[in-house]
Amino acid sequence: MKVKNSTQSKSSMGRSPLIIGIVMTSMVFLLPFGYRLDIGPGPDSIMALIWEYIEAPWNSGFWFVGIGIFLTSLLYTFPRFIFLYQIIRYYSYQSPRKAVIKSGIVSELFPALVSILLIIGWQLGWTQPPPPLSDPWFPIYVPIPALLIIGLGLVFMAPRRKLKVEDGQE
Repeated sequence: MKVKNSTQSKSSMGRSPLIIGIVMTSMVFLLPFGYRLDIGPGPDSIMALIWEYIEAPWNSGFWFVGIGIFLTSLLYTFPRFIFLYQIIRYYSYQSPRKAVIKSGIVSELFPALVSILLIIGWQLGWTQPPPPLSDPWFPIYVPIPALLIIGLGLVFMAPRRKLKVEDGQE
């Protein structure tokens, strides 16, 4: 078998991962990654990388985040970019589906795992004075797996494009 070398097959293979990468990158920034449950003095909110919806009696609503909150959220959500990279690699025939699934699950659980470790560190006095001397400064993030659902739906429902193969030639 010989792979047909045509400009049409090359452009269709090149466009699919690029378009998927652009769309999924915008979703990484726009889709929420977690419900921020503040067990300290602050309000609860729904968080995305560039916006948050705050639920508080004194100030509720939709807000774009400042640079400090954006950088903090980026630390919690950097595995989402690894998930995005794995999806692009999957559609470029460089990564298996299992790697995409594993990275997607880890990317969505990462904010919750980090916040639980920080709360445990607070309880033990590693991150700040232990209770009852201080309130916790670290919220607990309950994952909202919107990106995982969309990404895995894409991987399972939109098959990768196959190269055209000419039969009879080696």
